[in-house]
Amino acid sequence: MLQPNKWKTSALNLQQDKELIADVFAECFKNKSFDFHAPDALVPSRDDSTLFTGSTISTFKYLLKFNEKNYRYFTRQRCLRTQNSELLSKGEYPKWSSLFESVGAICSIDYQREIVSSTLDFAKKLKYLKGIDYRFNISSSDIDLQKLLISCDQNVPLHFDSQPKSYYCHVFGMENVSGRNCNLAVSIDGREFSDIGNLIIIEHFSEKIALESAFGIETIVTRINGLDSSILALPPCMNVEYPDSNMLLLIDALVSCIAILSMKIKPVATNRGRVLRRYLQGLSYLRIHSNTSIDEMENLAERYERKFFGSNYMTHFIVNYIQHYEQLRLEGINENVINKILTKKTQIV
Repeated sequence: MLQPNKWKTSALNLQQDKELIADVFAECFKNKSFDFHAPDALVPSRDDSTLFTGSTISTFKYLLKFNEKNYRYFTRQRCLRTQNSELLSKGEYPKWSSLFESVGAICSIDYQREIVSSTLDFAKKLKYLKGIDYRFNISSSDIDLQKLLISCDQNVPLHFDSQPKSYYCHVFGMENVSGRNCNLAVSIDGREFSDIGNLIIIEHFSEKIALESAFGIETIVTRINGLDSSILALPPCMNVEYPDSNMLLLIDALVSCIAILSMKIKPVATNRGRVLRRYLQGLSYLRIHSNTSIDEMENLAERYERKFFGSNYMTHFIVNYIQHYEQLRLEGINENVINKILTKKTQIV
């Protein structure tokens, strides 16, 4: 564990590295004439297969759906994956953040060399800037993907079959559309490698129609700095001592709640509302088990909300909800009844 003063410095460096990584990615793809594509909202407008935008492919999926031709785009997208909502009362160490930013690119099949070359340039820039080693983890059965990488760089480091073949298969929530991927992995010691993103051949039935390259910014900056949870790259981590599992999950849940509330979603009995409810109620457990007071939690949330949303009403909603929730639990009221009471009692203003 890092000392508090060293962690503050490390946390600040992570925030700076995030902007550096995003800029480097953009540069690599602009150099190959990829155009910037505006990101989608956190609730996707073009992808009905998911509750929240969970990757850059949600932004790009319409290109596949309408079989567009001759395109090449890159973007920087805010994403939310809600798997951590199932961990909130378990105290497990979370390796991934729910809320994160992703940089990604997509092209029609006629620009396959350009996207591969740009991805290789990105990997080389990471090595040069951060002194890390990299390799592409790939299935030995994906011969065409191997040849494509080698055609762009004869010295590309390939590592075969470190995972089962199924690990290198991709789904997109679209009928008859699938993908085969290799993973860019990085190492700070040349021995242990961590995946930071994918290069994917996208197919309709067995016909290649596109390629995608996608990376989580928080995942990159934590892995190249030797850290194993991307939550450590979320801004509120700058305001705490080096966090344990419960504090990591608390910060993850806080920023997720604020992000979901910013989309005018309420903790009610809808699909997205239930996700918000799980995060809100998980905050109570995490607050208690991380010895975090209501005031401390409010301070963390309000700093984040003011900086990134210019408001504080969502923080006030969160605090109000948790105070009511904890009081009702103290009174021994059934969880289902609590949910009904809180649906009426707490309002977003």
